[in-house]
Amino acid sequence: MVPAAEPPVTHGSLGRAARAKIARVDGSEGVTRRAAPALPGRALAALPGRALAALPWLAYPLAVWAGLAAGGVRLAGGLVLGALALRSLLAWRSQGARRLAAPLLAAGVPAAAALVLDDALLLLLAPVLVSLGLLGAFGFSLWHGPPLIESVARLQTGELSPAEMRYCRGVTALWCVFFAANALVTALLAVAGSLAAWALWTGALSYLAIGVVLAGELTVRAWRFRRYTGGPTDVVMKRIFPPR
Repeated sequence: MVPAAEPPVTHGSLGRAARAKIARVDGSEGVTRRAAPALPGRALAALPGRALAALPWLAYPLAVWAGLAAGGVRLAGGLVLGALALRSLLAWRSQGARRLAAPLLAAGVPAAAALVLDDALLLLLAPVLVSLGLLGAFGFSLWHGPPLIESVARLQTGELSPAEMRYCRGVTALWCVFFAANALVTALLAVAGSLAAWALWTGALSYLAIGVVLAGELTVRAWRFRRYTGGPTDVVMKRIFPPR
């Protein structure tokens, strides 16, 4: 008796859970890895939310500089608190409010203290506290593991090779050095520099430095591993460093 042939299994007949288990096999290394989804649309769609979360810090140096230059500490503190309150109100009914919580608190507490105590240094040292907080988070992940960059990479790509894990650890250490240097420069400008120099660094040059580090890291990563997951820069990097 000939058994009845089973119907062919198509992509459409697979359930969502079954499709999630599909993995690709890297024949050169014999390592089974979960297929990384190519979702450039989702990656690009997330950019406005990230920009919204960063907006309070982009506006903070301008508000401090304008307030201190025009009328003193209390005016600067009031401008900062007013801008933060407006941003909180606009984001109150959206998911962006949760993303804004940390930067709003980090900027609002020193501004409120400066407003009460009439101390400009509190306003100028707020970015130092943020850099030290980031240094602590990245450094803690290096000490106790896994490194923060490795955790982010696993969310994007799934399994990582030993070489990729070593690379992620090195990138996490690089960001620790950057945040320590940024905190030192900002503190020196706050204590001994001019208000214009402090505003220029915290409002423009430090973000330019972050962009340089990010661009350099993305380039080195693409050159070394040639592994793309649908990020916003993958279209360009694939042309420069084609997948192996």
